[in-house]
Amino acid sequence: MNNLSRLVLVVLLLPVVAAAELGALDSMVIPGEVIEGHSKFESSCSRCHVLFNKKAQNKVCVECHDHANIKKDVLAKKGLHGRLKGKPCRDCHQDHKGRKADIVKFNKKSFNHRNTDFPLRGKHKKEKCKSCHKAGDKFSKAPSKCYSCHKNDDEHKGGLGKDCGSCHSALDWDKIRFDHDKTDYALRGKHKKAKCVSCHKRHKYKKTPTTCYACHKKDDKHKGQQGKKCESCHNTRSWETTTFDHGLSRFPLLGKHKGPKCRECHESKKYKDAPIKCYSCHKKEDEHKGRLGTQCEQCHNARGWKYWKFNHDRQTGFPLKGGHRNLDCLVCHQRVLKGKVSLPGTCAGCHIDDDVHDGRFGEYCERCHTVNDFKQIRHGVKR
Repeated sequence: MNNLSRLVLVVLLLPVVAAAELGALDSMVIPGEVIEGHSKFESSCSRCHVLFNKKAQNKVCVECHDHANIKKDVLAKKGLHGRLKGKPCRDCHQDHKGRKADIVKFNKKSFNHRNTDFPLRGKHKKEKCKSCHKAGDKFSKAPSKCYSCHKNDDEHKGGLGKDCGSCHSALDWDKIRFDHDKTDYALRGKHKKAKCVSCHKRHKYKKTPTTCYACHKKDDKHKGQQGKKCESCHNTRSWETTTFDHGLSRFPLLGKHKGPKCRECHESKKYKDAPIKCYSCHKKEDEHKGRLGTQCEQCHNARGWKYWKFNHDRQTGFPLKGGHRNLDCLVCHQRVLKGKVSLPGTCAGCHIDDDVHDGRFGEYCERCHTVNDFKQIRHGVKR
Protein backbone atom coordinates (compact mmCIF):
# COMPACT_ATOMS: atom_id res chain seq x y z
CA MET A 1 0.00 0.00 0.00
CA ASN A 2 1.44 3.26 -1.06
CA ASN A 3 1.38 6.48 0.87
CA LEU A 4 -1.63 7.82 -0.97
CA SER A 5 -3.69 4.79 -0.07
CA ARG A 6 -2.72 5.10 3.55
CA LEU A 7 -3.77 8.78 3.62
CA VAL A 8 -7.16 7.98 2.14
CA LEU A 9 -7.69 5.24 4.74
CA VAL A 10 -6.86 7.59 7.65
CA VAL A 11 -9.27 10.20 6.35
CA LEU A 12 -12.03 7.61 6.05
CA LEU A 13 -11.46 6.19 9.56
CA LEU A 14 -11.11 9.56 11.34
CA PRO A 15 -14.90 10.19 11.85
CA VAL A 16 -15.32 6.71 13.29
CA VAL A 17 -12.49 7.19 15.79
CA ALA A 18 -13.76 10.69 16.68
CA ALA A 19 -17.22 9.35 17.38
CA ALA A 20 -15.83 6.67 19.65
CA GLU A 21 -13.65 9.14 21.51
CA LEU A 22 -16.58 11.55 21.94
CA GLY A 23 -18.64 8.88 23.69
CA ALA A 24 -15.78 8.22 26.07
CA LEU A 25 -15.47 11.96 26.72
CA ASP A 26 -19.18 12.28 27.50
CA SER A 27 -18.98 9.53 30.05
CA MET A 28 -16.00 11.24 31.62
CA VAL A 29 -17.43 14.84 31.69
CA ILE A 30 -21.07 13.93 32.57
CA PRO A 31 -20.92 11.78 35.76
CA GLY A 32 -24.48 10.50 35.41
CA GLU A 33 -28.05 11.28 34.50
CA VAL A 34 -29.61 14.41 35.98
CA ILE A 35 -32.92 14.36 37.86
CA GLU A 36 -36.19 14.34 35.98
CA GLY A 37 -36.66 18.08 36.46
CA HIS A 38 -33.30 18.86 34.88
CA SER A 39 -33.50 16.32 32.05
CA LYS A 40 -34.55 18.83 29.43
CA PHE A 41 -31.33 20.75 30.08
CA GLU A 42 -29.08 17.72 30.13
CA SER A 43 -27.56 18.50 26.76
CA SER A 44 -26.96 22.15 27.67
CA CYS A 45 -24.36 22.17 30.44
CA SER A 46 -24.12 25.96 30.43
CA ARG A 47 -27.65 26.22 31.83
CA CYS A 48 -26.37 24.94 35.16
CA HIS A 49 -22.60 25.26 35.03
CA VAL A 50 -20.20 28.15 34.49
CA LEU A 51 -17.02 26.94 32.86
CA PHE A 52 -13.99 27.18 35.12
CA ASN A 53 -15.92 29.29 37.75
CA LYS A 54 -17.35 27.30 40.64
CA LYS A 55 -18.08 30.42 42.68
CA ALA A 56 -20.67 31.52 40.13
CA GLN A 57 -22.55 28.24 40.55
CA ASN A 58 -24.91 29.48 43.32
CA LYS A 59 -25.95 32.51 41.28
CA VAL A 60 -26.95 30.28 38.37
CA CYS A 61 -29.00 28.03 40.70
CA VAL A 62 -30.90 30.91 42.25
CA GLU A 63 -31.58 32.57 38.90
CA CYS A 64 -33.17 29.41 37.58
CA HIS A 65 -34.83 28.26 40.78
CA ASP A 66 -36.47 31.54 41.71
CA HIS A 67 -37.69 30.47 45.17
CA ALA A 68 -38.64 33.89 46.46
CA ASN A 69 -38.45 32.81 50.08
CA ILE A 70 -35.02 31.20 49.70
CA LYS A 71 -33.62 34.12 47.75
CA LYS A 72 -35.03 36.51 50.34
CA ASP A 73 -33.47 34.52 53.20
CA VAL A 74 -30.09 34.42 51.48
CA LEU A 75 -30.07 38.18 50.96
CA ALA A 76 -31.28 38.82 54.55
CA LYS A 77 -28.94 36.15 55.94
CA LYS A 78 -31.69 34.49 57.93
CA GLY A 79 -33.43 31.15 57.84
CA LEU A 80 -31.61 27.95 56.94
CA HIS A 81 -30.25 29.10 53.58
CA GLY A 82 -29.35 32.55 54.87
CA ARG A 83 -27.18 31.03 57.61
CA LEU A 84 -25.11 28.78 55.35
CA LYS A 85 -22.59 31.60 54.79
CA GLY A 86 -21.92 31.16 51.08
CA LYS A 87 -22.01 27.38 51.12
CA PRO A 88 -22.38 26.03 47.54
CA CYS A 89 -25.82 24.65 46.67
CA ARG A 90 -24.20 21.48 45.29
CA ASP A 91 -22.91 20.53 48.75
CA CYS A 92 -26.47 19.64 49.76
CA HIS A 93 -28.22 19.28 46.38
CA GLN A 94 -26.03 16.97 44.26
CA ASP A 95 -27.38 16.14 40.81
CA HIS A 96 -26.38 13.51 38.20
CA LYS A 97 -27.65 10.68 40.44
CA GLY A 98 -30.38 9.53 38.14
CA ARG A 99 -33.81 10.57 37.02
CA LYS A 100 -35.58 9.57 40.25
CA ALA A 101 -33.00 10.87 42.70
CA ASP A 102 -34.22 13.14 45.53
CA ILE A 103 -31.67 15.92 45.77
CA VAL A 104 -33.70 17.93 48.33
CA LYS A 105 -33.66 15.22 50.97
CA PHE A 106 -31.49 15.78 54.05
CA ASN A 107 -30.54 13.81 57.13
CA LYS A 108 -33.15 14.53 59.78
CA LYS A 109 -31.11 12.92 62.52
CA SER A 110 -28.06 15.10 61.98
CA PHE A 111 -29.88 18.29 61.03
CA ASN A 112 -29.08 21.18 63.36
CA HIS A 113 -32.24 23.19 64.03
CA ARG A 114 -30.14 26.05 65.39
CA ASN A 115 -29.38 26.96 61.77
CA THR A 116 -33.03 28.00 61.35
CA ASP A 117 -35.10 30.88 62.68
CA PHE A 118 -36.62 28.51 65.25
CA PRO A 119 -33.96 26.92 67.48
CA LEU A 120 -35.43 24.06 69.49
CA ARG A 121 -35.57 24.79 73.22
CA GLY A 122 -37.16 23.18 76.21
CA LYS A 123 -39.80 20.60 75.42
CA HIS A 124 -39.53 21.31 71.69
CA LYS A 125 -36.28 19.33 71.65
CA LYS A 126 -38.14 16.10 72.35
CA GLU A 127 -40.77 16.55 69.65
CA LYS A 128 -40.67 14.57 66.41
CA CYS A 129 -40.32 16.43 63.11
CA LYS A 130 -43.79 15.41 61.95
CA SER A 131 -45.33 17.12 64.99
CA CYS A 132 -44.63 20.49 63.37
CA HIS A 133 -43.78 19.62 59.74
CA LYS A 134 -46.75 18.15 57.89
CA ALA A 135 -46.06 15.46 55.32
CA GLY A 136 -45.79 16.82 51.79
CA ASP A 137 -45.23 20.42 52.87
CA LYS A 138 -41.94 22.22 52.59
CA PHE A 139 -40.06 22.37 55.85
CA SER A 140 -39.85 26.15 55.58
CA LYS A 141 -43.65 26.37 55.66
CA ALA A 142 -43.85 25.06 59.21
CA PRO A 143 -45.36 27.79 61.44
CA SER A 144 -43.12 29.33 64.06
CA LYS A 145 -45.81 31.06 66.13
CA CYS A 146 -46.86 29.33 69.36
CA TYR A 147 -50.57 29.72 68.68
CA SER A 148 -50.33 27.99 65.31
CA CYS A 149 -49.49 24.70 67.03
CA HIS A 150 -50.89 25.23 70.52
CA LYS A 151 -54.30 26.69 69.79
CA ASN A 152 -56.00 23.62 71.21
CA ASP A 153 -53.90 23.91 74.38
CA ASP A 154 -54.94 27.50 75.02
CA GLU A 155 -56.90 27.56 78.27
CA HIS A 156 -57.59 31.25 77.72
CA LYS A 157 -59.59 30.46 74.57
CA GLY A 158 -57.96 33.33 72.73
CA GLY A 159 -58.93 35.83 75.39
CA LEU A 160 -55.33 36.97 75.84
CA GLY A 161 -54.42 37.05 72.18
CA LYS A 162 -52.02 34.80 70.32
CA ASP A 163 -48.66 35.94 71.68
CA CYS A 164 -48.17 33.01 74.09
CA GLY A 165 -44.47 33.80 74.36
CA SER A 166 -45.19 37.00 76.28
CA CYS A 167 -46.02 34.89 79.35
CA HIS A 168 -45.03 31.28 78.67
CA SER A 169 -41.80 29.61 77.63
CA ALA A 170 -40.86 26.37 75.91
CA LEU A 171 -39.73 24.90 79.22
CA ASP A 172 -43.18 24.51 80.77
CA TRP A 173 -46.65 25.99 80.29
CA ASP A 174 -47.10 26.34 84.03
CA LYS A 175 -43.96 28.43 84.49
CA ILE A 176 -44.91 31.93 83.43
CA ARG A 177 -42.91 35.14 83.37
CA PHE A 178 -45.86 37.52 83.26
CA ASP A 179 -45.23 40.63 85.38
CA HIS A 180 -48.54 41.60 86.98
CA ASP A 181 -46.98 44.76 88.39
CA LYS A 182 -46.90 46.22 84.88
CA THR A 183 -50.69 46.08 84.71
CA ASP A 184 -53.18 48.48 86.27
CA TYR A 185 -53.39 46.19 89.30
CA ALA A 186 -50.05 45.38 90.93
CA LEU A 187 -50.14 42.33 93.21
CA ARG A 188 -49.42 43.04 96.86
CA GLY A 189 -49.56 40.96 100.05
CA LYS A 190 -51.55 37.74 99.80
CA HIS A 191 -52.60 38.54 96.25
CA LYS A 192 -49.14 37.42 95.14
CA LYS A 193 -49.89 33.84 96.22
CA ALA A 194 -53.37 33.62 94.71
CA LYS A 195 -53.88 31.52 91.59
CA CYS A 196 -54.85 33.28 88.39
CA VAL A 197 -58.25 31.57 88.24
CA SER A 198 -59.09 32.90 91.70
CA CYS A 199 -59.64 36.33 90.18
CA HIS A 200 -59.89 35.52 86.48
CA LYS A 201 -62.88 33.21 86.31
CA ARG A 202 -63.13 31.03 83.19
CA HIS A 203 -59.72 32.40 82.13
CA LYS A 204 -61.12 35.80 81.24
CA TYR A 205 -58.35 38.29 81.88
CA LYS A 206 -59.57 41.45 80.25
CA LYS A 207 -61.93 43.76 82.13
CA THR A 208 -61.34 41.91 85.40
CA PRO A 209 -62.76 44.01 88.26
CA THR A 210 -60.14 45.54 90.53
CA THR A 211 -62.30 46.53 93.51
CA CYS A 212 -61.98 44.47 96.69
CA TYR A 213 -65.69 43.85 97.01
CA ALA A 214 -65.99 42.40 93.52
CA CYS A 215 -63.90 39.39 94.60
CA HIS A 216 -64.37 39.38 98.38
CA LYS A 217 -68.11 39.85 98.70
CA LYS A 218 -68.41 36.35 100.17
CA ASP A 219 -65.70 37.14 102.72
CA ASP A 220 -67.44 40.27 103.97
CA LYS A 221 -68.36 39.64 107.60
CA HIS A 222 -70.14 42.98 107.67
CA LYS A 223 -72.64 41.75 105.05
CA GLY A 224 -72.30 44.98 103.12
CA GLN A 225 -73.26 47.16 106.08
CA GLN A 226 -69.95 49.04 105.89
CA GLY A 227 -70.14 49.64 102.17
CA LYS A 228 -67.90 48.21 99.49
CA LYS A 229 -64.65 50.09 100.08
CA CYS A 230 -62.88 47.36 102.04
CA GLU A 231 -59.53 49.09 101.52
CA SER A 232 -60.61 51.95 103.80
CA CYS A 233 -60.01 49.60 106.76
CA HIS A 234 -58.28 46.46 105.46
CA ASN A 235 -55.13 45.78 103.47
CA THR A 236 -53.81 42.97 101.29
CA ARG A 237 -51.61 41.48 104.02
CA SER A 238 -54.50 40.07 106.03
CA TRP A 239 -58.15 40.68 106.82
CA GLU A 240 -57.24 40.90 110.49
CA THR A 241 -54.65 43.63 109.86
CA THR A 242 -56.71 46.79 109.56
CA THR A 243 -55.68 50.28 108.66
CA PHE A 244 -58.81 51.91 110.05
CA ASP A 245 -58.00 54.99 112.12
CA HIS A 246 -60.56 55.23 114.88
CA GLY A 247 -59.16 58.65 115.70
CA LEU A 248 -60.83 59.98 112.57
CA SER A 249 -64.22 58.81 113.76
CA ARG A 250 -66.50 60.58 116.21
CA PHE A 251 -65.18 58.31 118.97
CA PRO A 252 -61.35 58.34 119.16
CA LEU A 253 -60.02 55.39 121.15
CA LEU A 254 -58.27 56.55 124.30
CA GLY A 255 -56.92 54.77 127.34
CA LYS A 256 -58.33 51.32 127.89
CA HIS A 257 -60.57 51.62 124.86
CA LYS A 258 -57.52 50.86 122.72
CA GLY A 259 -57.30 47.30 124.01
CA PRO A 260 -60.71 45.69 123.34
CA LYS A 261 -61.46 43.97 120.05
CA CYS A 262 -63.92 45.56 117.67
CA ARG A 263 -66.66 43.03 118.40
CA GLU A 264 -66.67 43.91 122.12
CA CYS A 265 -68.29 47.22 121.26
CA HIS A 266 -69.72 46.34 117.87
CA GLU A 267 -71.51 43.15 118.87
CA SER A 268 -73.76 43.00 115.83
CA LYS A 269 -70.88 43.94 113.47
CA LYS A 270 -72.68 47.17 112.79
CA TYR A 271 -69.95 49.75 112.80
CA LYS A 272 -71.98 52.69 111.71
CA ASP A 273 -74.14 54.43 114.31
CA ALA A 274 -72.57 52.45 117.15
CA PRO A 275 -73.38 54.08 120.53
CA ILE A 276 -70.69 56.39 121.89
CA LYS A 277 -72.14 57.08 125.35
CA CYS A 278 -70.31 55.42 128.25
CA TYR A 279 -73.51 54.14 129.81
CA SER A 280 -74.53 52.36 126.61
CA CYS A 281 -71.64 49.91 127.03
CA HIS A 282 -70.87 50.17 130.75
CA LYS A 283 -74.33 50.00 132.28
CA LYS A 284 -73.56 46.63 133.88
CA GLU A 285 -70.43 48.04 135.48
CA ASP A 286 -72.19 51.03 137.06
CA GLU A 287 -71.84 50.58 140.81
CA HIS A 288 -74.16 53.55 141.29
CA LYS A 289 -76.98 51.66 139.58
CA GLY A 290 -77.89 54.74 137.58
CA ARG A 291 -78.47 56.94 140.64
CA LEU A 292 -75.76 59.35 139.52
CA GLY A 293 -77.10 59.58 136.03
CA THR A 294 -75.71 58.18 132.81
CA GLN A 295 -72.96 60.71 132.15
CA CYS A 296 -70.09 58.63 133.53
CA GLU A 297 -67.56 60.93 131.88
CA GLN A 298 -68.35 63.66 134.41
CA CYS A 299 -66.31 61.74 136.96
CA HIS A 300 -64.51 58.93 135.15
CA ASN A 301 -62.18 58.76 132.15
CA ALA A 302 -60.92 56.15 129.71
CA ARG A 303 -57.74 55.47 131.68
CA GLY A 304 -59.72 53.37 134.15
CA TRP A 305 -62.58 53.46 136.62
CA LYS A 306 -60.28 54.36 139.49
CA TYR A 307 -59.08 57.52 137.77
CA TRP A 308 -61.60 60.18 138.69
CA LYS A 309 -61.85 63.70 137.50
CA PHE A 310 -64.84 64.64 139.71
CA ASN A 311 -64.48 68.14 141.19
CA HIS A 312 -66.32 68.18 144.49
CA ASP A 313 -65.85 71.91 144.91
CA ARG A 314 -67.43 72.86 141.61
CA GLN A 315 -69.93 70.10 141.08
CA THR A 316 -71.56 70.08 144.53
CA GLY A 317 -72.73 72.54 147.15
CA PHE A 318 -70.17 71.26 149.60
CA PRO A 319 -66.58 72.27 148.80
CA LEU A 320 -64.02 69.99 150.41
CA LYS A 321 -61.72 71.89 152.74
CA GLY A 322 -59.35 71.08 155.55
CA GLY A 323 -59.71 67.57 156.89
CA HIS A 324 -62.45 66.78 154.41
CA ARG A 325 -60.10 67.06 151.47
CA ASN A 326 -58.17 63.83 152.09
CA LEU A 327 -61.08 61.64 153.09
CA ASP A 328 -62.17 58.64 151.10
CA CYS A 329 -65.55 59.08 149.44
CA LEU A 330 -67.06 56.17 151.34
CA VAL A 331 -66.34 57.86 154.70
CA CYS A 332 -69.17 60.25 153.97
CA HIS A 333 -71.06 58.38 151.30
CA GLN A 334 -71.42 55.18 153.29
CA ARG A 335 -74.89 54.43 152.07
CA VAL A 336 -74.62 55.56 148.49
CA LEU A 337 -74.94 52.06 147.13
CA LYS A 338 -78.03 51.54 149.27
CA GLY A 339 -79.85 54.43 147.76
CA LYS A 340 -78.76 57.55 149.59
CA VAL A 341 -77.04 60.03 147.36
CA SER A 342 -77.90 63.42 148.82
CA LEU A 343 -76.15 63.99 152.15
CA PRO A 344 -76.80 66.69 154.72
CA GLY A 345 -74.51 69.66 154.38
CA THR A 346 -74.32 70.30 158.14
CA CYS A 347 -71.54 69.14 160.45
CA ALA A 348 -73.95 67.35 162.74
CA GLY A 349 -75.30 65.39 159.80
CA CYS A 350 -72.06 63.41 159.76
CA HIS A 351 -70.44 64.12 163.11
CA ILE A 352 -73.29 63.64 165.57
CA ASP A 353 -71.53 60.60 167.00
CA ASP A 354 -68.39 62.70 167.55
CA ASP A 355 -70.25 65.44 169.52
CA VAL A 356 -68.82 65.37 173.03
CA HIS A 357 -71.33 68.06 174.01
CA ASP A 358 -74.23 65.68 173.42
CA GLY A 359 -76.08 68.36 171.51
CA ARG A 360 -76.03 71.00 174.23
CA PHE A 361 -74.57 73.58 171.83
CA GLY A 362 -76.81 72.72 168.89
CA GLU A 363 -75.91 71.35 165.43
CA TYR A 364 -73.77 74.22 164.22
CA CYS A 365 -70.33 72.86 165.14
CA GLU A 366 -68.64 75.39 162.83
CA ARG A 367 -69.39 78.15 165.38
CA CYS A 368 -66.48 76.87 167.48
CA HIS A 369 -64.68 74.30 165.39
CA THR A 370 -62.95 74.47 161.99
CA VAL A 371 -62.80 71.98 159.14
CA ASN A 372 -59.12 71.39 159.82
CA ASP A 373 -59.52 69.61 163.14
CA PHE A 374 -62.07 69.32 165.96
CA LYS A 375 -59.35 70.20 168.44
CA GLN A 376 -58.92 73.61 166.90
CA ILE A 377 -61.41 75.83 168.72
CA ARG A 378 -62.22 79.43 167.91
CA HIS A 379 -62.59 80.91 171.43
CA GLY A 380 -63.04 84.42 170.12
CA VAL A 381 -66.50 83.66 168.93
CA LYS A 382 -69.46 84.60 171.02
CA ARG A 383 -71.56 81.74 172.19
